Amino acid sequence: MHEGIDLLAELYPRCFCSTNRRPLKIGVCEEVISQHPEMSRRRIKRLLRKYTQSPKYWLALTGGCGLNEPAAREL
Repeated sequence: MHEGIDLLAELYPRCFCSTNRRPLKIGVCEEVISQHPEMSRRRIKRLLRKYTQSPKYWLALTGGCGLNEPAAREL
């Protein structure tokens, strides 16, 4: 699982991190898909699903962590 997160972190280091999950902006999936035609749509969706379904991500959502606007604009 971590190799997928590592790939996302390599592409967008301010948005994705395996140790410090942050809420993602709405529509991030379609933006990543449009910016990386070399990757299959299915693979990107699978990577994002793994990232957003982790307990760390849900903790960030429910723990009052705000959307990281500068990181969201990185996409």
